[in-house]
Amino acid sequence: MRNILSQSLINELDELDQLTSSVLHGNLHYDEVLEQLNMTKREKILKQHPYAIYSTDNGTAWRTYLPATEEHGYRKPVRRKNKEDVESAVVKFYTELWKSQRDEVLTFEKGYETWLRYKNDSTSTKAKTIQEYINDWKRFFADSKLSKMPIRSITPVDIDDFYLAVTKDLQYTKKAVSNARGILNGIMNYYVKRGIIPQNPARDISLRDYKFKPRNNQNTNVYPEEDVQKLLRYLKYSVEDDAYTLAIQLSFYLYIRIGETKALKWSDVDWKEQTISLNRQITAHRPLNSDLSLGSHTEVEYEQMKGNCSSGYRTEPLLPEAIRILKKAQEINPDGTYIFEGKNGRCLTTDTFNRRLRKYCDEIGIQYYSSHKIRAYNASISYDGTNLAEIQRLMGHSSSATTFGYIRNVHHDKIKISPRLGLQLSLIHISEPTRLRCIS
Repeated sequence: MRNILSQSLINELDELDQLTSSVLHGNLHYDEVLEQLNMTKREKILKQHPYAIYSTDNGTAWRTYLPATEEHGYRKPVRRKNKEDVESAVVKFYTELWKSQRDEVLTFEKGYETWLRYKNDSTSTKAKTIQEYINDWKRFFADSKLSKMPIRSITPVDIDDFYLAVTKDLQYTKKAVSNARGILNGIMNYYVKRGIIPQNPARDISLRDYKFKPRNNQNTNVYPEEDVQKLLRYLKYSVEDDAYTLAIQLSFYLYIRIGETKALKWSDVDWKEQTISLNRQITAHRPLNSDLSLGSHTEVEYEQMKGNCSSGYRTEPLLPEAIRILKKAQEINPDGTYIFEGKNGRCLTTDTFNRRLRKYCDEIGIQYYSSHKIRAYNASISYDGTNLAEIQRLMGHSSSATTFGYIRNVHHDKIKISPRLGLQLSLIHISEPTRLRCIS
């Protein structure tokens, strides 16, 4: 089909169509809103119409032309009694052309692009999740047979073939394929709501029918206690204090996410009560460009906790060693917007935090795990079999099942871990600087 509609107009009409559907399917029957949306569509179409709409026959008629199409290879004259009727004919022509082009070329890949823009522009989906969608699309769908198929023609058999193809060599874990399924269902449900397809062909297909790559043993995927002691001792006595070294140390004394660490402010600290409040997070944001590529990283503060649940907002006790770390940070950065800031006055970045953590682990010869595994260590060493609910609160989880998923086996043959909640600090008093700090 000849490309009469500009891509920008197609995108604008798609966006307005999405907004219209959101109003209707959200049971928000606001007649004025819908009327305004339809008027906006009309205005955008008429603005890009290449031919003049003009009066003729002494003002008794109005005329214009419609552009040539494959059906008729010449421009088509339109004549009506008044201007509004001519405009309506023009709008009808372009609307029908837009719908036919949209439906004709609506492959699963094109559907993904529209769905991704919708998730990015019209929902509360975080930038990190958008990036994960893009990565998983490239990983699972970009080169698949499914991506080139028209959405209308995809059947449960095609979905089954897709799952068989990605699981046949046991290359992916069930969690990874579940992420792909989330994209698949998201796209299909999007077009069910818009009346493009009658039902989601992937809806009733269970992943239990397929085989997956075995998961690594999660019990060993965490810092051993002796390595934690070695790392904390090294950072305290052998490395110059700065924002990153202190932030790494503090992470072992709180049940805190890296995004929450980056967003800590001095107003969050209650020195008298010896507590710290977690009220916000900073995450890396990469804006979605018009070509669906991701823009440059920027660090963005959100007054919203991970999971968008009230359980994420919490207050945690400060152990003596945590207070020492914060006092040292205050000496370095007493007037900063955030407790931990780099030399340029900017907040910390997750990549640099983990790069520094890896560097220090390598320097003392211990296995590196990311900042996320520090939370698993803290939860594990605090768990005594009876205090899951309290750990759940301190971790900021809305579900105890989520918290239990963090519990690892950090009990080693020659190490006795006290079944007490929190990172209890005890010091073995020996001469400086070889004093050993233990978390029991």
